[in-house]
Amino acid sequence: MTTGTFSRAAQLELAQDKYPIVLINGQRLAKTLFEILTREQIELGDLLNRETEWYLRNSTHLPPGRILEDAFWFESPTLPTDITKND
Repeated sequence: MTTGTFSRAAQLELAQDKYPIVLINGQRLAKTLFEILTREQIELGDLLNRETEWYLRNSTHLPPGRILEDAFWFESPTLPTDITKND
C-alpha cells in the first residue's frame, strides 16, 4: 500500500511473480474509506478502532513460507469484496 502510485516495473513484476498481493494506491484507499464511512455513517476514528480490534482478535503468526505454499484469504467486515478489481 502506498499513498502515492506504483511504478509500471513494480506492477509488471507483481504480475509475473503471481504472488497473492494487492496493490492499493492513495486514490483507491481514499475512495474505499470514503465509501465505507458514507455507507456505515461512522467517523474515521470509529472505523480505525473497529479494525484495530478485529486485527487484535484475528491476527496469528504464520511462517513466511506459507504465503507461497497456501492460497489463503481473509475477510474484514468492512473491506469490499471486490477489492482486487481495477478501478
